[in-house]
Amino acid sequence: RAAEKMAEKKKSKQSKKNDNSKKKKAEEDPWVQCDRCHKWRHLPHTINLMLLPEHWFCELNVYDPKRNICEAPEQTPKEVAKEKKKRAKKLALKKLQMEQQQQED
Repeated sequence: RAAEKMAEKKKSKQSKKNDNSKKKKAEEDPWVQCDRCHKWRHLPHTINLMLLPEHWFCELNVYDPKRNICEAPEQTPKEVAKEKKKRAKKLALKKLQMEQQQQED
């Protein structure tokens, strides 16, 4: 499968560049390359690359509506890490607000 080979190639290439364990953790998430525009797309860590179709296209990226068209810019590993951090902060804030609300009730 072309998508798997390309994802593995990109992952090994990136892991050679980074020796920070947090960066390596972010790179464990799957990446797949569009067979039409050849841009790399980041997928959630829960996605099994073996289950993806042999030919993968940006519009199959139902996990990221911002990047499910070929015209969307390619995402970098640094951007992925930044977005994950932002989501984690947002989730932590929401959890804190819920706890405070429960204490008030």
